[in-house]
Amino acid sequence: PHKQLSQGISVRKLAESVSGVLFGDKSGFVTRVCSLDEPHPDGLSLIRDASPKQLKNALQNNAVKALFIQDTLVTMLPAELPMAVIAVNDPMVALISVIPLFFEPYPISPGISEKADVHPSAKLGHNVTVSPFVSIGANCVIGDNVVLHPQVTVYPGCTIGTGTVVHAGAAIREDVIIGEHAVIQNGAIIGADGFGYVQVPGKGLVPVPQIGTVVVGNNAEVGANSCIDRATLGKTRLGDGSKADNLVQIGHNTAIGNHSILCGQVGIAGSCSIGNGVVIGGGAGVKDHVTIADGVRIAAKSGVTRDLREKGDYGGYPAVPVREWHGQVRSLIKLTRSSGSAPSPVGGND
Repeated sequence: PHKQLSQGISVRKLAESVSGVLFGDKSGFVTRVCSLDEPHPDGLSLIRDASPKQLKNALQNNAVKALFIQDTLVTMLPAELPMAVIAVNDPMVALISVIPLFFEPYPISPGISEKADVHPSAKLGHNVTVSPFVSIGANCVIGDNVVLHPQVTVYPGCTIGTGTVVHAGAAIREDVIIGEHAVIQNGAIIGADGFGYVQVPGKGLVPVPQIGTVVVGNNAEVGANSCIDRATLGKTRLGDGSKADNLVQIGHNTAIGNHSILCGQVGIAGSCSIGNGVVIGGGAGVKDHVTIADGVRIAAKSGVTRDLREKGDYGGYPAVPVREWHGQVRSLIKLTRSSGSAPSPVGGND
């Protein structure tokens, strides 16, 4: 959500701003940031990894004005360069740091829209932005510099910390607590009832009242159309700095530590305990009441059915240490080949 600035930036200034070493054409100007897949002749791009092959291809294509590379690739640079090359320790970090030279956020004017519905008992801090068709319920506390985009619904009793941004269409249910400088993307639902039922003779499935809440930490992010269910009792937690991608489901009473990443379509059942610095790949599922240790990384589409109490990489269904998983796959391939089995042909002879 940024608009591009029109002025160009010299490659010398770019190199200085990231403490990089400049090679090649030192007189050029860059007007935009671009990818190597969609290059622009006046663009700045990057090679994220220390890949000699990617470097060679980028130089041969000569499709951008300047290129960030990892400093370990400097010895592979030819004597004559078709563009400016800026060597840095981490090209992605460098690119992030220069983005403000090319883009600025779309302006937001603090204030409460006449089309918003704010309960008289709600307490709003300084410089709060309440957009049209926002609803804020009774006894809510909204911190300084919070931005609520159109059609956000904040149920009664919620607390939203300083500098948090809630994008259009999100719903924050009763008594939810969101920390400072968090980001809630479009359509996220935080604090919907947890999925809890009991079988009662003569009545079928009867819902268990979900009287707990959700706590989202400082600098956390909840992706578009993701759901974090409120606890049956107590709290469902997303820790400080943790990021939940789009379409993530976090079940009731699950606690996720700090600086963990849940990629798209991850599903976590109720009452799980997930540590700090955990990475769960897209589409993976975690069974209820599972504990996952700090620093665990889980491959995409894996199924976690038991506790993972040691830091490391896991994959497969059920998820096992990644080397064991790779061995299982190799053995399965070897088994099918040795058995001589082959796919049945489609159709038949007339």
